[in-house]
Amino acid sequence: MFFIRKILFRKTSYSRKTPFKSLFQTSFYKIEYYTFLKDFYSELNNKTTNQ
Repeated sequence: MFFIRKILFRKTSYSRKTPFKSLFQTSFYKIEYYTFLKDFYSELNNKTTNQ
């Protein structure tokens, strides 16, 4: 979890030279990250309920 956050942070900070592009990229990565988190938690919930 922490590792993924690190990667995302590095990607966003790396592309700070071009403001507009970086803004777009950060929002995109955030969306990707949140969808991943949602899927991850739903998977966890399914596993716990199935047991």
